[in-house]
Amino acid sequence: EKQRQEDEDRAIQRYADSVRARESEAAGKKAAAEEEKDRIFQKISKDILRKQAEEEEMLDLQIELANQEAEEKRVQADRAALERRLRDRMEMMAANEYQKQLKLERLRQQEAEEEEFRQRMLNKFAEDER
Repeated sequence: EKQRQEDEDRAIQRYADSVRARESEAAGKKAAAEEEKDRIFQKISKDILRKQAEEEEMLDLQIELANQEAEEKRVQADRAALERRLRDRMEMMAANEYQKQLKLERLRQQEAEEEEFRQRMLNKFAEDER
């Protein structure tokens, strides 16, 4: 009877040990699976954050490029406007100088005509006096 009880106790103990071993093994596998999930999650999170950072950097570069292009267009427009104003001023000054030359030429021609008329009149008076 005592032997049977000890055999039964040992059998129960072995069963309990095997149950604990299975539970421990299952818990270890579960913990390993959770660690693997965490590792994969961390890797995916890191990849997503890196990709977002790259996209933000690309967007920043695109915005910077667009701003530089807009600034260059503004500078070119300002330069073109300045060149137009200078050209208009030069044309106006040239036209003004041309008008002065025409006026001077008309004045000289008028003075020449008046001198010629005066000489003709002086000659006529001199001839009339003779």
